[in-house]
Amino acid sequence: MVGDPALFSELQQVVRTTEDWTVPGKPHFFKAVPEDEVTATHPILRGALHPRILEVVNGFYGLYARLVSANIVQTRTDASPERKRRSSEGWHRDPEDTPVLKCFIYLNDVLEIGHGPFQYIPASRPGGKYEHLLSRFGRGVYDKTYKTRPDWDLVEREVAPEDVVTMLGRAGTMFFCNTSGFHRGGYCLTQDRYMCAYVYQRPGSQFPSYMRPDLEVGDAPLAVRMAARQP
Repeated sequence: MVGDPALFSELQQVVRTTEDWTVPGKPHFFKAVPEDEVTATHPILRGALHPRILEVVNGFYGLYARLVSANIVQTRTDASPERKRRSSEGWHRDPEDTPVLKCFIYLNDVLEIGHGPFQYIPASRPGGKYEHLLSRFGRGVYDKTYKTRPDWDLVEREVAPEDVVTMLGRAGTMFFCNTSGFHRGGYCLTQDRYMCAYVYQRPGSQFPSYMRPDLEVGDAPLAVRMAARQP
């Protein structure tokens, strides 16, 4: 969609050259670089602020959205006998807002369930037939007491298999998702998964941005400047 194979190669090069993958508080997946160290010239940011991607994001929201998180995440293989889903590996809603749009790009092939593909239940969004499994949506501010995960066993019992979308694809597969609906991913049993994860919000959303406040995007198009909070 973006039509920039050189940029995609740079993103894959970040994967190949990153030695220290770390992110506080999430033991099952790791990030290539802290968000507040990502400059506007970094391939991660050039992807997140690409006008073609922002065209989709702004079309979804109907206004100029802001970028609040951008990174490459690594999910590591774990096929140990005691392996269980944890945190975002299980069904959950994202807390930032309602709706909240994310863009994902697979940087390696994700072709089977053991590769940890993203999964989604569209009918769990507001007004859908599975909304009742957890009727609260984005809180807008950071509050660890706010429940964002339904009862996983209940979801498995009540949600029909045909209502679950499993996103398989080769390296370079890009998809957008309103993560107000139940989703999960990264439950890797046979290989590691590498993926760009870009998070966008309405400009009035209360949830804080993880991006550095001094991004320099120069005379970029208005949509890029707005996404970088530099109108």
